[in-house]
Amino acid sequence: MSTPSQPSLKRAMRSTRVDFRSSWSTILQVATSLLKESSGASWKSRFLTWALLPLLACGDSSSPSFSGSAGAAANPANPCALWSAPTGDNLDATLPNLPVRPAPGRPPLSWLHQLRSGCDQPRLLVLRVEPAWCGPCGLRADRTAALLAPFAGEHLAVETLLYAGPDNAPTTDDDMLAWKEAHASLPGGLLRPDGGDAGMLVRGHGTVPMIYLVDARTLRIVQALEAPDDWFLQKQVAESLVEVGGPTIQPPPLEEPPLRDGFDAFSWALIEQMAAPWEPPPDPSNAFADDPAAAKLGEDLFNDPALAGNHGVSCASCHEASKGFADGRATAKGVTVGTFNTPTAFASLQRWFFWDGRADSLWAQALGPLENPSETGGSRLHVAHRVGSVHRSGYEAIFGPLPPLEDPARFPPEGKPGDPAFDAMAPADQEAITQVFVRVGKAIAAYERTLRPPPTRLSAYVAGDFEALTPLERAGLHVFLRSGCVNCHHGPALSDGAFHNILMPSSGGSGDRGRIDGVATLLSSPFRKDGPYSDDPGTGARLAALRVVPEMLGQVKTPTLRNVARTGPWGHGGTFSTLEGVVAHYGQVFISGKKPLGTVGERDPALGGFLGGHAKELVAFLKVLGE
Repeated sequence: MSTPSQPSLKRAMRSTRVDFRSSWSTILQVATSLLKESSGASWKSRFLTWALLPLLACGDSSSPSFSGSAGAAANPANPCALWSAPTGDNLDATLPNLPVRPAPGRPPLSWLHQLRSGCDQPRLLVLRVEPAWCGPCGLRADRTAALLAPFAGEHLAVETLLYAGPDNAPTTDDDMLAWKEAHASLPGGLLRPDGGDAGMLVRGHGTVPMIYLVDARTLRIVQALEAPDDWFLQKQVAESLVEVGGPTIQPPPLEEPPLRDGFDAFSWALIEQMAAPWEPPPDPSNAFADDPAAAKLGEDLFNDPALAGNHGVSCASCHEASKGFADGRATAKGVTVGTFNTPTAFASLQRWFFWDGRADSLWAQALGPLENPSETGGSRLHVAHRVGSVHRSGYEAIFGPLPPLEDPARFPPEGKPGDPAFDAMAPADQEAITQVFVRVGKAIAAYERTLRPPPTRLSAYVAGDFEALTPLERAGLHVFLRSGCVNCHHGPALSDGAFHNILMPSSGGSGDRGRIDGVATLLSSPFRKDGPYSDDPGTGARLAALRVVPEMLGQVKTPTLRNVARTGPWGHGGTFSTLEGVVAHYGQVFISGKKPLGTVGERDPALGGFLGGHAKELVAFLKVLGE
């Protein structure tokens, strides 16, 4: 079965309306009009009208839109059913035929076109295309049943194509089951791609969810809607029902909903989520995550310049409170200058850590820099000895006695796995040192969980002080919501925690491989939530299904926008010195489609773009988030 080329699909998608003037539905309208005025029509017109009506009674299955070399073989038992994929010159106006698989427990499908139905089935198909990482998409899913309730009945069907999982990897059956459980009120069926380029249904728009209103009997795309607001979606469904079903369908009257300072109820719910308090979720893999004594010890360790080496570098060297717990540098500087921008230490709401996600807990993330030769240049033996000489009382009050570190024959002053000194130790002593090392990471994580971004004027605005934001900042908030920024930057973390390739340049000449290498590193690490050093290995059960897939190439984790105005330069490579430059990058990549130098992989299909005319307002709002 053939599918349309990407350019032709883009042409169709760039307009929410497609020209179907040559379709048989138009002829039906003309015929109906002629019948009403038959007394004044010629005998030829009356004859033609009556001759056409039997052919048109069941819909558009004979439409020229489906002519072509393969044709559209009619089902003799049902003249409205199409038995072959539509082909021909108007493919860009037809739902592309992608291989799909339904949620477990549902009768199998193999192609998207098998959603089509006959004359006795719903006339309008509402096809929602979205990824699981998109928080606003989930919120819209929860509202779908209520929004479509006025049109419920024999004329309307709903299907959802979940084209990516919560981390922006290809959707799995487990992802679909989790989505169905989280959004139990969502009507209709749930599908996932089973090969093919499902991103073609999003690429060219960049804003999700994409909602296609489709003539269910011909698969003609009637409307392509980019993340429509509640009122607009209802309005377009009503108009499309009449268009595909004829004048006999009379949707109920709709009332335009009230606005709150210019925002509808859905947008306001997103704004409330963005202003919600920063409260870290429980972390059972760290039994000391919320222990005040562990947090106090962690603060001391975080600020100790000799914790992991003799280079005068501490965690606080790269995470300064006055700079939003970043460092103000393009790339981090520890023992040497690195290649990645320093993320903020406001990270306790994340589920993956580092730009490439090579750690799955905050405590595992804290361990990485301690043995990285370019960051602190330390080793776990040095960490243990430093704890014994400076932090012993605090450590032993929480974790119990340290090993006999005063015996240099058993515990050399320096060393980590791979170093001769460490590898020569007895296995039990190696394990004892590693346990101290891990507990240091858990104490630092406990401290980082106490960090809270300062409140912003957005909180006051949500509380009802509409003067808390200037008109320019309120305009920027509108742009933030409508341009798709909120799809990846939502909730109190202002991050989806997922991985995206937005073709952000790296600091060097070649692009960073990102998530594809991060997953490989994570899977080989003992410091995982399902590993031997986790206090609850069951919390890492999902890691068993984690696989390296090609789509991960070039993906990096979505950073939080909390304190964003303080954490520049921006980008994982620190390549943008102004927020205006970051905004311009999105527009340029979206519009030009060109791959900048220092990037690898393919652009995320859900990357939205906005023109320079909105940059001033958007940057003004972003600065509110970083006050």
